[in-house]
Amino acid sequence: MTGPRHITQRNGSSRTVLVDDIRPYEDQIRFTLNRMNGTTFWAWSLWRVPEGANLLESLPFSEEYLQCAGSAEAMTIEIRAVSDGEGARQQAPAWNSRGSPVGSRCAWQDIRQGGRYVTESSAATEREEDTTQVGARAPAPLRLEFAGEWHELCPDTPFIIGREGDLEIDDNPYLHRHFLELRHHDGLWWLANVGVRLAATVSSAGGAVQSWLSPGARMPLVFERNVIVFTAGPVTYELSLHTEEAPYGVSRHVEASMSGETTVMPVSFTTLQKQLIVALAEPMLRREGVSMNELPSSSAAAKRLGWTMSKFNRKLDNVCDKLDRMGVQGLRGGPGKLATNRRARLVEYAVTSQVVTRADLPLLDDEALLAHRDSED
Repeated sequence: MTGPRHITQRNGSSRTVLVDDIRPYEDQIRFTLNRMNGTTFWAWSLWRVPEGANLLESLPFSEEYLQCAGSAEAMTIEIRAVSDGEGARQQAPAWNSRGSPVGSRCAWQDIRQGGRYVTESSAATEREEDTTQVGARAPAPLRLEFAGEWHELCPDTPFIIGREGDLEIDDNPYLHRHFLELRHHDGLWWLANVGVRLAATVSSAGGAVQSWLSPGARMPLVFERNVIVFTAGPVTYELSLHTEEAPYGVSRHVEASMSGETTVMPVSFTTLQKQLIVALAEPMLRREGVSMNELPSSSAAAKRLGWTMSKFNRKLDNVCDKLDRMGVQGLRGGPGKLATNRRARLVEYAVTSQVVTRADLPLLDDEALLAHRDSED
């Protein structure tokens, strides 16, 4: 065993040192990557311990790192390096679960030139097509749907979503003027959160893959359909992105899990806990093509269930604690401090991850549960 030389970070928040006391470094990294499922574990970063760092005091970040996002079946890997006199450079090729690169090679590019990546065709393609480059291929079209309106995105210019921009969502004062940005580069469509306060939930593969896009973060869109849900103040919005040429498809294992034959969620809820989630998510579950919904307040949801506020808050605490321990972000504002917008985050996660569906709505009027409530009263 050797002393820690690298730091790792999970889902953009939890850090630890990479050790080889259980298995060699290479096997430990492989073990960790194989555990990525795209839902509770969707991102992993690795960097060398900065020179002079005292790991007993803190686990500092580094400007040079490797990071990946996705699942063990399909992920995108980003490499960032800093060279003397050249500034920061990075590249982001895609890899499959067999460790093989997907698509073309990526040449290093200076981030000061806009962060765009230069793609090169493979040697085999060069022999077949002397003058044709992979980058010359027309990008896959991307269409955006919001409130029944469709928008065709141009790959040559970024597309801004917010209170102002190419898609003006709403005049909601809680919504950023520029919140989300869609941009095409390196052969992929990318979604970036250019806001400073709000986060967005991105659900792909029918809810089997979910990402939480925090301010300043970005992610590639690699599935045919992606649903984006975010909350600004009391209002929750939903929009969807569609492409016919997605780099990845849904595996048979995921399709089977989505069919109901297997269990997707690694956590279970009691009937009352699930009833609480359905009560909060009821407006979104009942929606018919509507892309914005006002979430019920805690008092309104408690009244809908016939519960006292103390019972409602106790059940809500239990649900948020259970998901927080599972790795779901946004349900706690810090150590021992509950997030103020946890109801909105809970609804976003529950709906996009299919923790609750429209089929669960009858729970709100279940006679057995109502009789149990009356007996408690």
